[in-house]
Amino acid sequence: LASVYIDTGDIITALAYAEKCALMREDDEFLFGMLSGLYEKLNEYESAVKTYEKAIALNPGNFLYYYNAAVLSSILKNNDKAVYYYLKAVSINPNHIESYVNLANIVKKHDNEKAAEYLLKAYEINPKEEKLLLSLAQTYKDSFKNEDSIKILKELLYINPMCADAYSMTAMNYM
Repeated sequence: LASVYIDTGDIITALAYAEKCALMREDDEFLFGMLSGLYEKLNEYESAVKTYEKAIALNPGNFLYYYNAAVLSSILKNNDKAVYYYLKAVSINPNHIESYVNLANIVKKHDNEKAAEYLLKAYEINPKEEKLLLSLAQTYKDSFKNEDSIKILKELLYINPMCADAYSMTAMNYM
């Protein structure tokens, strides 16, 4: 019944039905995943994270539960928890680029070397993603690894010779 209300856009009623179902079906991983999504749509991020944790307990092999809990933990500024969940997500799905990029964005604030490691993992998965290449080049530049930054920027310019940001960043590396 909750899914009927979801389809009509009545998230509050859908949430009420899903919460009632969750009380009776405490072993339904899918239900907790749906419930988390409903909390998320209502910007009740703490409730969403707690409910993803219940879904994780029921199915610790579902990387999306970890990924979603990480995203929400990051929104809540709980970076330690977000890093934990992102690392769990990539341990299950080592090809999930978004987890590596988000990890890099969190740790970059205090550890450019670690951020570069995560971006390199994402780069190994998709070496032609322009935003990723720019981010990796910037991280290298911020770590005073200008030669590495320039190497990445050259790769980017080979992929897209019209990328103005790559030209700007290349010039900044020579200053």
